[in-house]
Parts: sequence; structure tokens; C-alpha cells
Amino acid sequence: MPTVAFLHDTDFEILGGAELSCQQIIREGEESGFQIVVDPLKDFETTKRVIDDADIVIANNLFRCDYEFDLIEHLLRFEKPCIRWEHDYGFCARRTALCFVDQNVRHCCAKQRVDLYRRLFQHAILNVFQSPLHERIHHTMFGQIIHPRILLPPPIDVSKLKIQTKRPKSVVYVGLLNLKKGSDALYRYALDHPDHHITIIGEDRSDKQWPDHVVRKGKIKQEEVFTILSAAESFFFQPCWPEPSGRAVVEAYLARCRLIINDRIGSTTYPYFPSDYQATKKAVAHSAAYFWKAVGSIDSKKKRSQEDTRRIHLVKSYGGMGDFFLAFPAIKKVHDRYPDVQTTVPDVLLELFRTSFPEMKFSALSEFDGSSGKNAGTEKIVELYNYPFENKNPTPGIVQLGYPTQQRVRQHATEHYIQAISRIFPRIDLENADYPYLKIRPDTAQYPTKHAIVIHPGAGYLKKCWPADRYILLIDKSLNLLPGIKIQILSDEDHPELIRLIDTSFNHVDIIDDKPIIEIAQHLTNALCYVGNDSGITHLAGALNVPSVVIHGPTGPGTWSSSSSDKIIVYGKKTCERKCNYATMRDCKEMTCLSSITVDEILAAVLTIIGKNNANAHDSTASLFLIKNPLFDFSSQDGKMIIRNQVNAEEFHLRGHLKEVRTFIDRLNRGIHYTEIKNHNQDIQELVQVFVDQSIAFFLPESFLRPSQPLASCKNTRV
Repeated sequence: MPTVAFLHDTDFEILGGAELSCQQIIREGEESGFQIVVDPLKDFETTKRVIDDADIVIANNLFRCDYEFDLIEHLLRFEKPCIRWEHDYGFCARRTALCFVDQNVRHCCAKQRVDLYRRLFQHAILNVFQSPLHERIHHTMFGQIIHPRILLPPPIDVSKLKIQTKRPKSVVYVGLLNLKKGSDALYRYALDHPDHHITIIGEDRSDKQWPDHVVRKGKIKQEEVFTILSAAESFFFQPCWPEPSGRAVVEAYLARCRLIINDRIGSTTYPYFPSDYQATKKAVAHSAAYFWKAVGSIDSKKKRSQEDTRRIHLVKSYGGMGDFFLAFPAIKKVHDRYPDVQTTVPDVLLELFRTSFPEMKFSALSEFDGSSGKNAGTEKIVELYNYPFENKNPTPGIVQLGYPTQQRVRQHATEHYIQAISRIFPRIDLENADYPYLKIRPDTAQYPTKHAIVIHPGAGYLKKCWPADRYILLIDKSLNLLPGIKIQILSDEDHPELIRLIDTSFNHVDIIDDKPIIEIAQHLTNALCYVGNDSGITHLAGALNVPSVVIHGPTGPGTWSSSSSDKIIVYGKKTCERKCNYATMRDCKEMTCLSSITVDEILAAVLTIIGKNNANAHDSTASLFLIKNPLFDFSSQDGKMIIRNQVNAEEFHLRGHLKEVRTFIDRLNRGIHYTEIKNHNQDIQELVQVFVDQSIAFFLPESFLRPSQPLASCKNTRV
């Protein structure tokens, strides 16, 4: 018989419901011939040896283990067959899953924990849950990933339960008592029933001042628990959290206690409990044998679940252009697993995606007939709709993607899409987090070198836009500072007045309007830097991996930021404590989250991007010049030079009386450009290196200072 590594984070001297169930399972397994090695998870090296020596691993509660995450990663790396027996809610940072029963509980799940447990469920050859309620919450969170799975009633030795004459008005509570286990409800019951004899068995962590008719016995042996239950008239248990099992409730029921319970107990969601005494007794008596029968019948070489052989059709019929770019990594993961998947995209994006991913099958949204599920017999049609919203009236025959991680996990929208789609396609790759960037060649014939800052000042919703006058001042400062670069403005049909304002303010910018998305993509791929609000074009730039400066106001970057690997996010929300939603944005007149962002902040971000990417990108014969970060002020005080950041008030102090250094700093502060730094003395060279390392100054190609033609002769061009 195989050797089983039984991993559980608690010594069996502490007999909670999980430990009692584990003991019963271990006893049954050993009687069935399995060699079981129990590891209480105290030393990682010992645990790894136990795993290596075993044929099968049963991973129980891991939460209290000091190396929990490392252990899960270790299990995921090896092909050792693993069974996940979930006793609580390991994916939840509090182990309570309160957010599933209390809508006021939000953002309660830690991203790393949710991701690891998702992968653990995906990796396991069998997942074991305590009850239909317990399984339903995990299915809501993880979908088909938890398959194959079984539901395991609490294994109880029913022969030890004896029924005695009941003591009138006696009420018993069994187990650890705290807030989640219903201490408040029991306290209210005690106050309302002063004539009842209430006994609390187990550790009391409630901080309640119990009245005299409540007796606390603390921890006692299980045999004594059975004796007390057999004589008790009633059993009380009204947890706040969704109790996965409720073993003591079943024991009390089998002891013929009247149950004073609520609807948050897992055991009560079995169809036979508490309506059918004999069925309940049979289920718990045979539970341990059922567990080992399931373990013995597993073929670890078989696929974890039956693949759906129908052709897959992914549809995203709702949302803006940016939403599709956010959803695309999830779509690509499905394609990587099922290469024949058909994806319906907005018509405006069809050529863009067909060009970037010729190996994928794309069709236009205008050609999709989603009015009925008539193709559902031959196709598995999945509607992504739009995170975080679900279609409340999905078409019959079409699978509607849900987003259970919304309001639970703080993470990027792309990850919400991936995790939602993994609920339906459990075998997609959950490890690779890289964005599948679009592959579009720049228009090098028209723009042979990268000498343009591309700006898109609009957004689908005007309230997300940085003020137009700030964009105008940004363009003006950029051109005065770097006359050798081009400014290209992507027009916005939703906000034409913004473009007209820019058009009439300058006579030396390129305005790109009325172009197909693929041509806009070509302009973006050839940009030194892109600047924009939280908009569809910004997400296009991100999908092309264009170096970007992204301005966020009411919509936070934690969820909605660009996917570019080279970006600077300027977030103005730090100046406002209001929680934003659509109604808040609509009614807000100040929009402090955007108006507080200065032109110099954006200009400094642009210089950081193009300085980092272009100072060393030119051939060795090209000259570089040094330019000061506009966010820093230089001043003198008490014989020292003070360099201060205007935004975060960070200061650098320089002491000394070297005249050359002071002259150098003074000229740099006045906007005089320095080239050939290597010709300066060692003190200045070392100072310059500090300035560059701290982003107080940047190196840029000297060609950025030389306009290709006099600005006075330049006119606006429409591209």
C-alpha cells in the first residue's frame, strides 16, 4: 500500500473539529493498509523529506505553518500526487470568507494567497471540501479549478454517542468560542434566557462577562463531550462566518439535542441534514471509508477533468476599447491552451489583432449573432462582458463570465479577467504573468527615428482627463526645452474642443486624426514617450509596450493602469480622501485628483522616460547634454546648497566651497545645457553621477536641442 504524507498545521493534542476529523481519517486509513506519516509542519526540511519519501501527499490546513507559501510552492514544483483537503478557507487572509455572507466586508483577500491556493487547487489530483456550502464558496471563487472534488461529511464514530434522559432547559455550546463562532449570539441568548442552564465547552476567547447561569468548562476529553451532549436538551451554534462543516452540530443532532442554529453552517446544507436522522448517521459513520475509497480510486496519470471538446468561442460585446486590451491576456491564455478558439473583437480592433497575432482566429463583433444560444450545441460560447460588471440577463446557452474576485482582491483588471476565465477553463496557464504585447511595425518611412512625444489628451469620460490648459502648457514647455523633438497629438472625437484648443495654441505640432487604429498603433510604436489619461488609447499604448506617462485621477492605477513594462504613473488621488464611483465623479466639481497634478510633474516623468531610454541608445559619437529635473529647486542657505523636490519635499544638502561646483549648479539651474561632462573636473563628474542616479538631472541626446527647421517656419500638420 502507498505511503501517505499527511500534512496538518496543528498538533492533535489540540482537538478542534478539523483535528478530530483528521484523527478519524488517519485511523481508518491505517486500518485499510495505508502507511501514514503525520507531519505537524514545524520544520521545512523535515517536511520536504516526508514529502519526498511519500507516494501521495494530503495537504490539510497549512495556515498556521510558518513556511506556508514556501510549502505550497514546493508542492507545485513536484509531480508528486497531491490531495488538498480544505478544512477552512485557506485562500482568505482571515480564513473566514466573511465577504461571502457580509457585503460590508471588502478587499479581505490577499492577492498572493488567493493566487497560490488557486494554483494548489489546480495542481491537486483531488480536492476535498466539508459540505455543499463549503464547496459552493470555493466554486464561486475558483470555478472548475477545484475539480475533481468530493464532499466529505464529518467522520464520526457514532458508536460512542449515547442518548440519556435530557436535562430540561440545558443548552450546550462546543468548540472554540469567538466572534466568528457566534459569541455575540450566544451572549444575547444567555441574557434572554436567564432560567436556562448553559454550558460552554472549549476555549472561550469572547471577552464576555457571562451571567451566573453560564458555566465554562474549558477543554475536556471527547468522551466527556459525548456524555454532556447525550444529556443536553439543546445545542447552540450561530456562527457569523460560513462554517465549513459544524461537526459538533452533527454530534449534537445524533445525540438528539434540539438545535438552536442559523443558516451559516455547512453540515446543514447536506440534503439529509437535519431532516433525516438515519441518513445523517450513515453518512458520518461511513465518511472515513468513503474518503479512502476516493483516494484509492484516483489515477494520477489521468487528466484532472474531462476536457470540453466543443469549439470555444470567446465574445466581449460590452465595454470600451481599453477594456478589451485589459481582457486580452485572459483571451490569449485560453488560445494557448485551445489553439482553435474563436475570438470576437470590436470591429475597430479586428485588423490590429489579426496583424499582431496571425496564428489566432478573430472575427468582427458585427458578424456575431448573440441573440440566441443556437450555436451552443457545437460551440462553448463564453461572454466576457465587462469587468467588474456581469450581464444580469445572459442569453441562454451562452456562458457568462463572473468576477468573484471583484471587491475581494486588490489587483489589476487583467488579473481579474484571467482569474475569472480560469473558473471556466481550469487548465490554462496561471503562472506566466507577462502581457502578450501586440506586434506592430512602426512607420519608419515617415518617421525614421524616434523623435516624437505622442500625447492623447482625451478619454471616453471627460472626468478622467487632466485639464486641457495643463496639456497646452506641457506642450509649450516641452518644445521650449527640447526643440529637436516632435509633438504628435492624437485627436479625440469625443472631445473635439480639446483638440481645437491645442490646434490654435501652437503652429508646430502634428495632429493625427481620423486614422484607423492600426495606423495610430504605428505612430505609438515609434514614440519616444506616450502621455495620456486613463483611456482606450493609453491601454493601446500599453498593449504595444510603449514607454508611457499615465495620468490617473478618479480611476486608480492599481486596477486600471497601463500594461506597459516601462511606465511612470502620476496619481493625483493622494490629495483627496473621497471614495470614487461614477456618481462621485459625475458630481465632483473640484476634481482635485487631477487638478492637483502639476505640469512639472508630468514633464519630469517624460524626461525620466526619454532620458533613461535614449541617453545610451544612440551611437557612441553622439553627444549628450545634461538637463535639470523641473521638479527640483536649487537654493543656498547657511553655506550649503539645498536641492528640494517640489512634490514630496525630499531634500539633498551639498556642503563645501568649491567654486567650480557652485558655478556648475547655478548654470544648470538657469537652464544652461552642459555637454562633454567628461571634460569637467572629478568633483563635477561625481556630482553629475549623483544627480543622474537620484533623477535630479538627466542625460539626453544633444540632437533633441536642434530643431530640424526653425520653429517660426513650422506649421501645424495633419497626419
